[in-house]
Amino acid sequence: MKLDMHCHTKEGSPDGKLELLENIDILKQKGYQGMLITDHNSYKAYRYYKKLKKKPKDFVVSYIVFEFKNYGKKITQREIYTTEKYLFGTALRKVAIIISRQGNDDHALQAAKGSLRESGKLILCLSDADLLEMAAIKLQGSDEPAVFLSNMLDRLLVHLEK
Repeated sequence: MKLDMHCHTKEGSPDGKLELLENIDILKQKGYQGMLITDHNSYKAYRYYKKLKKKPKDFVVSYIVFEFKNYGKKITQREIYTTEKYLFGTALRKVAIIISRQGNDDHALQAAKGSLRESGKLILCLSDADLLEMAAIKLQGSDEPAVFLSNMLDRLLVHLEK
């Protein structure tokens, strides 16, 4: 599935230049099957989409939080807890991906597991090396980068304490 992983909408973000449905039309013309709305501090566009009686066929719209940290060291549990505050079910967002140069330390991993176990909030941490590996997977055509993320999620769930 080909997704646009970073879409701002006019309805929900000052960065958005196109309305949600215009965005969808253009993406469909370019061969995309879905989009992730990444509006800043707003879920208006996603709410609007969920209320549409006639949704575009064969197109997936979802909402996700991406956080980018240009740190020289691994992120800590502090960054996990800060990101967790942006995730809440009534805002239709319970998933975040934190991308940082060095990835996360063990305490950050434990905090992410706790967030998932206690609140149902999924926080995945990716490093530069993870992004490079996903790019290599895509270039080799051996698999989809989404499989890498799926495997990462599987490892997190398998090692999730009760």
